[in-house]
Amino acid sequence: MEVFQDNFIANLSNTSRPMYNEMEEIDEFDFDRQQVEQIVEIVVPICFGMIGIVGLIGNFLVVIVVAANPGMRSTTNILIINLAVADLLFVIFCIPFTTTDFVLPYWPFGNVWCKIVQYLIIVTAFASVYTLVLMSLDRYLAVVHPISSMSWRTENHAILAICIAWAVIFTISTPALVIHGEIILVVKSLEVYPLTTATIVIQIASHILSYMNSCVNPILYAFLSDSFRKAFRKIIYCRPRPDQNKQLGPLTKTTRAASTGDVL
Repeated sequence: MEVFQDNFIANLSNTSRPMYNEMEEIDEFDFDRQQVEQIVEIVVPICFGMIGIVGLIGNFLVVIVVAANPGMRSTTNILIINLAVADLLFVIFCIPFTTTDFVLPYWPFGNVWCKIVQYLIIVTAFASVYTLVLMSLDRYLAVVHPISSMSWRTENHAILAICIAWAVIFTISTPALVIHGEIILVVKSLEVYPLTTATIVIQIASHILSYMNSCVNPILYAFLSDSFRKAFRKIIYCRPRPDQNKQLGPLTKTTRAASTGDVL
């Protein structure tokens, strides 16, 4: 953290701002350094960590619910599970490395992994966005053309559309593997970007808003659905309910007696 603070102060000293006196400059740097230290050490790990945990759990549960309930595999739910997979991958490949980039003053994973991570971030972000586009198209066909679209809104067509979308996204994102490289941020490299408390707060807030999308999607498109809630209760509730025990009690005794030859 001391290295980060020293770099932060050095970058601030290189900016073209009017100089008043040495004591006033030191006071300003001390104030900025204290605020940046609090932001990096407290806000980033807590906010990014909470978003990452919620996104992992929510999207993972969506995948499990649909996979464990074959009756839920409709065109809409297939798109929802694809959205959950895209968001899950986005959370895995984006949040931990972005947090590391904020906390450390350098990129510790090397230039190759820098390219791969950025490529996967772009791919998963595009996959999430264009899955929402496919879901909007599916809803439009279901509401506006409910009869004529039945031949189009099939599971096979949904899977085909998803495969085409992923293939196109993987292809058009390829330049990131060549162009991107290490903190590529030309404005910062030229020391033109103003490293101040305000700009760092804006950066962190922007990341938080973009990451929250991956946490909100499972709630909006899955767990607010009654069918998803029922399927989820089936998974976490394995024992029969008390009223079911009362109804099944005599039948169970009769069946057991018939199988063993006992007389009730």
